[in-house]
Amino acid sequence: MPYVSKKKLQAMSEGQKSQLDIESLLLASRSSFSIGGVNNSYTTYESQVREAYKKYNSEAEWGNQQFKSVADIRISFIAGEGVSVAAKNQTFIKWLNNFVKKNKAFGSMFFNSVIGAELTGKCLFTLRTVPGEYPQIVRVPYSPDQPYEVVLSDFWDPSSVVDVVIKKGGKTESLGLPNFIYIRTGGDDIDINRTTAKCGAILNDAENYDRAVKDIRRLNHVLARITPIFQTKDEAETNKLANFLKKWKWKIGQTFVGTAKMTYETVGTGAHQNLKDELSTTIKNIASVTGVPVHWVGWTDLMSNRSTADSLYDTIGTATVRERTLFSEGIYDLIVKAQELYIDSGGTDINKVYTDFEVKIPVIDFSKFLETVRALSIAYNDDVISRSDYQNMIPGIDPLATEKALKAEQKEEEKKLVKMADLTGSGKQNNQNIPEEE
Repeated sequence: MPYVSKKKLQAMSEGQKSQLDIESLLLASRSSFSIGGVNNSYTTYESQVREAYKKYNSEAEWGNQQFKSVADIRISFIAGEGVSVAAKNQTFIKWLNNFVKKNKAFGSMFFNSVIGAELTGKCLFTLRTVPGEYPQIVRVPYSPDQPYEVVLSDFWDPSSVVDVVIKKGGKTESLGLPNFIYIRTGGDDIDINRTTAKCGAILNDAENYDRAVKDIRRLNHVLARITPIFQTKDEAETNKLANFLKKWKWKIGQTFVGTAKMTYETVGTGAHQNLKDELSTTIKNIASVTGVPVHWVGWTDLMSNRSTADSLYDTIGTATVRERTLFSEGIYDLIVKAQELYIDSGGTDINKVYTDFEVKIPVIDFSKFLETVRALSIAYNDDVISRSDYQNMIPGIDPLATEKALKAEQKEEEKKLVKMADLTGSGKQNNQNIPEEE
């Protein structure tokens, strides 16, 4: 009985279509079947968040360095010069200083919140209360393994968030957070829970950039070698030269004497140029989505002139203005909510909720710092902005602490002037008793 070979074949449904790359009449393969980066690998919000965390922590296979560098630049711009609060009421200022100091609200907690928001497009704070004590701020991170969702009381009102829930065993359970502030920095105007961040849209481009870099390394490893070429007259000379080189174990760098013409050859740069073109195209895609200037991630040769390079500082500032505005609004609501809870729990440092204050996250190009201060000074002298507005727009200044320090300095100056006036007056009296010289 003859031997029969049996193999399992994957059958295709009748009429099913599939794009093929045909190399010959016998060989064919599906188009893009094994080419990484051709298709979008992250088409859901959950997959984008999970991969964003992996790349930011250098745990992904591709695109770790590129993604983290771009994300960190955006994070630094969203955080700006830190949170700045301007207010006039001294009772509120004292309460706020104690509240911020207790929670480190505008320090590490704020910057960690910005990192989370940049990777997930959302941020969740909750306030814990202790009778008579300042409320404690707790940031609830978004976990891809145990994601939370917010619930609206009115589907048409995105601000009507009433609860935060998670799913366990196929059932929806409330987290039991009665006092929370939800800040949504990503997504669109429809789904309040699917908050795709800008960095979630560059995952494939970051991978393709990394692939192109590694392809250059692979090409150099295989082809970037200096190869000696010997040009002989005929086959007899070729065989004679080959035997000579083999016998004497000739190596590059040793002297060679013979009739054959010798040259050194290297591979062309066409393949490398193709990869460089891919790198520049990919980084432009990343820059267009995130607002990060291309020359900030190493591509200074793409800047045609200095004015273009300088104007891109404003580009990244504009690309992050939405996130800064939403964080400012969220922190304002957080401070108002904290006052309510503090009073309800029996706190005595304030007896009412203060709403007359302003929260800003200033960002400034220090190369234009003098121009900015001049503009603010003109606006202040023309009574267009207030003193608090002036202080709140200058980075590195805490308006509350600055105003307190200025008032202290003003009192000190007044004391000095009074003292000098007293000394001057007593000096005149003494001079009247001194006889004039003849």
